Amino acid sequence: MHPVLKLILYRAQCYFGERLRRRGAPCEAVRHFTKAIRVEPRSPLVRAYRGRAHAYLESGAYRESMEDLSAIIDTSGQATAEDFAYRGWALHKLGEYAGCIDDYTRAIERGYDPAWVLCARAHAKMQLGYHQSAVADCGDAIEKAPHKSEAYDLRAEAYMHLRQYDKAIADLSTVIAVAPSGNAYWARANAQVEVGKIRDAIADYSQAIEMDPSNAGLYNNRGTAFERLGDYPAAIRDFAAAIAHKPADADAYVNRAQLNVKRGCLLEAVEDCDAAIEIAPRDWEVRMLRGNVRYELRDYDGAIQDYSKAVEIDPANAEGYINRAHVYFRMGQYQEAKDDYTECILRENGRVEAYIWRSRASLELRQYEAAEQDARRAIELAPESPEGYGTRWLIYQRIGQTGKAAEDAGKCRAFGGEINEDMGRL
Repeated sequence: MHPVLKLILYRAQCYFGERLRRRGAPCEAVRHFTKAIRVEPRSPLVRAYRGRAHAYLESGAYRESMEDLSAIIDTSGQATAEDFAYRGWALHKLGEYAGCIDDYTRAIERGYDPAWVLCARAHAKMQLGYHQSAVADCGDAIEKAPHKSEAYDLRAEAYMHLRQYDKAIADLSTVIAVAPSGNAYWARANAQVEVGKIRDAIADYSQAIEMDPSNAGLYNNRGTAFERLGDYPAAIRDFAAAIAHKPADADAYVNRAQLNVKRGCLLEAVEDCDAAIEIAPRDWEVRMLRGNVRYELRDYDGAIQDYSKAVEIDPANAEGYINRAHVYFRMGQYQEAKDDYTECILRENGRVEAYIWRSRASLELRQYEAAEQDARRAIELAPESPEGYGTRWLIYQRIGQTGKAAEDAGKCRAFGGEINEDMGRL
């Protein structure tokens, strides 16, 4: 084909591709840019590669966009700062945050630094945990576009990670003034909760609910805020609304169960745990919660079942072992209790409570030497706690060492404890 004809065909295909892109048809545009590349594939003619790269970006084909932009950057000698910025965006969408930060930086160093590039680099930095650096990028973006909300919103998120909640509230207030949205009110409410401004948080959650009345998460969060204020009826209503809007989400059931425990409504708490477990059967924390409630209801067999399932799901769960041990102890199954206290100690070697109660289980099994060793270890770990001295007093009382018992009784009282036989019972 004659070179002039090839050039005409190349330009025609690029023209149609660019026109289709402007009309919002990136997939059709890709086909025309591809035809242009087939007519003239030499890398110096970058118009088709660049057009196709942008069309791929707009259609969500991020890998293909990155490859076209790499062809321009690596081989053409005609790369612009924008090419680095858009390849950075393609890498960003692919989750390759270190690479996209590098490309954004190269674009900025070459003079292409609109607010969107600075915000994009800030977002990528946040994904890698560089929140302070992200704050700086957002500040630069705000200087370039002070009336746009995106940089304020992103900086507020970075401040939340840095636990600089007052600064997050200030930025979110700017976002709300410029472009009020349910998400902005929600985020500010969360920040208000962190600084203890619960009533302000409830007001923001309520504004967000007005804008998004079917959002279960908003009702759930507002319910938790009402609970912190002690307004349990309002909290219950919000948890019920969250459940109504999203019945397949366990969170509201769990929150309502915990509130029902506070209210003393233990049977209702069990029902909510049942519902949460049906939704999330592998959630060991809900099993723990139901086990605790069943223990309070003296349903010891049920509590053991729940704690057993919790440690099956998460074998590193020391709390599950010590709670099950307490149930066994209450039931008089002292060897099973001792075994579980040992499992807890294997997972949390410095847990004083486990040594104290293993000591008391050994005492009930008349294993006095083992009981004394654990009491001594508890005292070593917490020398100013009365529990260890009180436990050792029980041992010395049982084996008739009255002098040592009197000495430990004095130490127990000196640290605020009381001496009686009930110390060895749950």
